[in-house]
Parts: sequence; structure tokens; C-alpha cells
Amino acid sequence: MTALSLAQVLKKGESILILERGTWWTTPVGTGSVGWALPLDPDARCIHMGDISELGNIVAGAFAHPDQAGDGEYLPLVGDFMSFNEIVETLNRQGHEFSFKHVPKELFATLFPGAAEIAEMFSYFQAHTYLGLDSSDRIALAAKIAGRQPTNFSTWAQMNFPA
Repeated sequence: MTALSLAQVLKKGESILILERGTWWTTPVGTGSVGWALPLDPDARCIHMGDISELGNIVAGAFAHPDQAGDGEYLPLVGDFMSFNEIVETLNRQGHEFSFKHVPKELFATLFPGAAEIAEMFSYFQAHTYLGLDSSDRIALAAKIAGRQPTNFSTWAQMNFPA
């Protein structure tokens, strides 16, 4: 993606956060506000979120309850199920100034090496969610096995991502 084609998608004054080789970096466009520009409907609830520091609760619970989790059960760590608009709104209520911009898949695919594959991944998430369409039973089992509900995104952000 050229700077010109990206600038045509973003509003004046926006920047984007880009994931490349495992690192988020920002690209300013205009006055320097920051946000995400992704090939994903910002209203699509398709992102399962969890605090990785709580994964041990599920692992310990699986060892403690092999009768419930020892038969190849998939135990996802999910504290919230959100859209990107909900993620941005949550962070902005806490004092951040983030934005989200939908970028057409074809345009996003030209942004950096591997962007086409990431665009395909987001298309899958939008169609099937991150964990798949029928994951509620697995999420509930994981919380039961862990002995507690995982932290929701708002609480996690307050503790780990201060404005």
C-alpha cells in the first residue's frame, strides 16, 4: 500500500497501528491521532479476548479435573467477546484517543509483506469469529475448570493499559 492510497482511506489527522513480524508500530497521517486500520467490519463481534496471565488457572484446573478436561477438551481463555468498535470505545472511556478505520481487504493486502494473509485471517474471524461460531460451551467449560470467570477487557485495560 502506498502512503497516498492509505491516506485516501484515513481521515486527516489519523495514524494507524500495524502489526508486522509480531510488533505493533504506528504510522502517522496528519496530526498524529492513533488507531487501527484493518480489513474488518468494526461492528462485527468476532474477537475473543483474554488476559494471558490467567492461562495458568485453566491449566491448573485441567490437571485438577482430568475427568472434565482430560479427554482432549479445548479450553479457551476468554474474558470478553468484542467488536473493534467496542474495544476502541472501552479504551477511549478510560482516557485514550484511539480510532478504528475499515480498510478494504484488497488495499490492506498491499500494505506490507504478509498483509494479504492477515487480511484473509480477519475475513475468517469476521465470518466465523476467532474461536469459531460454536465456542460458547468450550468457553463456559474453561471458566468452570479454572474456577473463576476470566477478567473482562475493560478491567484488564484499566490495570494494564493506562491512558
